[in-house]
Parts: sequence; C-alpha cells; structure tokens
Amino acid sequence: LYRTHARNSCQVWNGEVQRVTQENYQRYISPMVERWARDMGLRLIDLGARFCPRTGYEVWDLHGQPPVDLEGWWPARSGEVGVLRAVDIVEHLANPIHTLNEAWRVLAAGGWLLIEVPSTDGRGAWQDPTHKSYWNENSFAYYTREEMAQYIRPEFEGKFQLAWLETYESPMLGSMVPYVRAHLIAIKPGMERIPGEVC
Repeated sequence: LYRTHARNSCQVWNGEVQRVTQENYQRYISPMVERWARDMGLRLIDLGARFCPRTGYEVWDLHGQPPVDLEGWWPARSGEVGVLRAVDIVEHLANPIHTLNEAWRVLAAGGWLLIEVPSTDGRGAWQDPTHKSYWNENSFAYYTREEMAQYIRPEFEGKFQLAWLETYESPMLGSMVPYVRAHLIAIKPGMERIPGEVC
C-alpha cells in the first residue's frame, strides 16, 4: 500500500532526485570502480592512451612501451583486469566483435569497460581517416541484449550488462561533436546475473 499526497517525494522532488542521481553517478563511478579493482588485486588498463594516460593505469597502445596491438590478442590472462578505459580508441580498431570479445575475456567477473567514442549521429565518427569502425548508442545492444547478440554469435562470446549509455557533445575542431559514453559490466560464468539488460 502506497499513500500519495501532495508532498510525496515522487511528485515534488522526482526531477531533482533523478538529476542528482545521474550527476553523482558520473562524478563517482570511475573512482568507485577503480577502488574496487585495486581492492580485488585487479589490473587497470587504459587502451590506446599514449597521449593522455590516466594516472594509476597501465597503457596498452600500439606505440607504447611495450607496444600492444589491440587488433590481436591482448596481453592479459582471462579475468585479471578490473577496469578497461577506452576513450577515443575503439573507433580505431577494425573489428568491434574482436574488441568486445577481448575486453570480456580479460575482465574479471563484474569488471568494467568504460567506452567513449564519436557517434555516427555526428561528423566526428567520419572525419578522422584513421577510424576503422563506427558506433552509436544502438551498437551496444548487440553486446548487452540477447535478442540482438544472437545475430553476432557464435563470433561474439562475451556477455555484458549495460550500466550507463548516453550521447553527449564534446568540443572538437571548433564545433561540438556527439560522443557515446557506454559503461559495460562483464558477466562471467558462475556470476549471479544482475537484473537488467544482460545477455
């Protein structure tokens, strides 16, 4: 039984509660998952980040030291990574299914893949001649929803739960460019399924 009246928070503060919840998620999700990974003894990897690496992360980059070819096998055992940060990199890799397979393989159960990628909803996806794959919000349904994943199986072996998905605008070359921010959680065998969109 739920009694409604004029001062119920769902009526008075609903918009503010939603806004603050989203702001807090964006502000604290990275430090929280990084802390979880460190507490669990898991690695933190920044993919393709030789120009602007995040403090506390190992960098895997084709031109890094040592060089890591992300188009091939990634240099980690299955399940030893807690957080993969992938900002402005997945669009430079030719095979999205391979990329998400390797991310799922190296991530621990409950590990996080944090992606930011120019969206095909704007010119940013197409303007760079080194881009090899193209992404928008709908792209992530193939990795997080079984009804879509069936179309890329058996090549796609992973299972992810979608934790966050949004399109936002980022300044680039004097204009605002749409980007997709996607946070995916690796679902592994033996892990309790988390309610929500999961393969």
